[in-house]
Amino acid sequence: MRRERPRSHTANGTDFSSGSRWGIRPEQKKTDCLPRTGAGSPFELSAAVTGSQVGSLMAGVAAVHVSAAARGYILDLVAVSRAHPAVSVGASPRAALSLVRAASALALASGRHFAVPSDIQQVLGPVLGHRLLLNSGSEASGTGIDEVIGDLIHQVRLPERRTGAGPRSGD
Repeated sequence: MRRERPRSHTANGTDFSSGSRWGIRPEQKKTDCLPRTGAGSPFELSAAVTGSQVGSLMAGVAAVHVSAAARGYILDLVAVSRAHPAVSVGASPRAALSLVRAASALALASGRHFAVPSDIQQVLGPVLGHRLLLNSGSEASGTGIDEVIGDLIHQVRLPERRTGAGPRSGD
């Protein structure tokens, strides 16, 4: 004699015995449970920039000057992140490259063709925040990634300031 599986229902009457976790019968289209969007929908998106504009922006970012002193500042920040007592996995060389690119993009967006230390400091959190792995002790004590980023900025000496603005030859 074959026993019938007991039926399980939620408080709202959804039948989970159909084999689906969400109570959707196998014969239903999976897309039936998703909202439909049509013409005039608030979900319609249009391109903000064209592909050629993206290429131009990328070329502009690549042309931004990052001095040897600024590159050294980035490398120092990355090195200090690896030695920070709250960090178990610090920033990598790839993170340093991302810092250069992000600082360059910020400089370009600010109307400059050269990056300054404040550009690097402004992008430090967004670039390193997801790359640093805090150790369990720091997490337990409530130390957060923002505090660590702040420590890095305070611990690493800014590059020497030159008179005049912009890149100079030899940098």
